[in-house]
Amino acid sequence: VRPDMTFEHAVDAKEKCKFITKKKFFYQIDKYSSGRICGWEMLIRDLNKENIIFGIGFFYDQIFLKKYQKISSNTYLNILYNSGLLGLLPIIIILLICIINFAKIINCYNNSNHLCFLSFNVIIYLLFRSFFEDTLAFNGIDLILFLNCFILILFRVDRTKNNY
Repeated sequence: VRPDMTFEHAVDAKEKCKFITKKKFFYQIDKYSSGRICGWEMLIRDLNKENIIFGIGFFYDQIFLKKYQKISSNTYLNILYNSGLLGLLPIIIILLICIINFAKIINCYNNSNHLCFLSFNVIIYLLFRSFFEDTLAFNGIDLILFLNCFILILFRVDRTKNNY
């Protein structure tokens, strides 16, 4: 295996991913993640103060990264890059709601039926998976599943709160 194999198929990707190519640890992770880390670095480097609030535009990450044969593969970075902080705000609010109600959610998790247990685990799985796939950023099955589980957990937490 050649050391530059990760960047072999991508025109100028090696020059754009200066941090990844200089750090052996990140370079190895990038190699095994199909170039995801390099794609993330390119998107972060392309963001600037003019487009941080509203983003660059819908699906612009695919246009920008296409010439390097990369994809964003990160829900949070995809939303930030394409729709800016305003687009990322709903995800941040959902995460804050989860963090604020974490003790209640854990209580519901421990004292609940199988549906609440499954919903909690699906939410955790989808939030973790969102670091490596950008499918939660689109109107697809991941988003529908996430929102249904999230609403079910919120209703369960609200019902638990009203019982005390």
